[in-house]
Amino acid sequence: IRLTLEQEGYTVETAADGRGAMDAVRRDVPGMIFLDLKLPMLNGVEVLRTVKQIDPNVPVIVCSGYLESDLMNEAVRLSPLMVLGKPVNGSQIRAAALQASAGSTAGVAAEEGAYGKAAGT
Repeated sequence: IRLTLEQEGYTVETAADGRGAMDAVRRDVPGMIFLDLKLPMLNGVEVLRTVKQIDPNVPVIVCSGYLESDLMNEAVRLSPLMVLGKPVNGSQIRAAALQASAGSTAGVAAEEGAYGKAAGT
């Protein structure tokens, strides 16, 4: 995800876990978030729930290999912009970022053990 976003002109910042992702969102609300459900420290649903409390308008793209799970069902109830099943490919990431960034030049990526804030050029 990070490499694809960088290739599309985004500058990406990463964090190692869900807690780091939350800290970054609290410091500076992003224009978009790519979020894995399986993250150390805080799972993706906990991150998504907090993000929606901070700013319910931030587009969140959930990326997960666990589409048929209770965790995914919880995430879907929190209304992410879209859900992408892993593995994701570059065209899916680009399409999701384009849809999420309509009117915005900033974004965030969170994936297994990583979170990133991206700024478009």
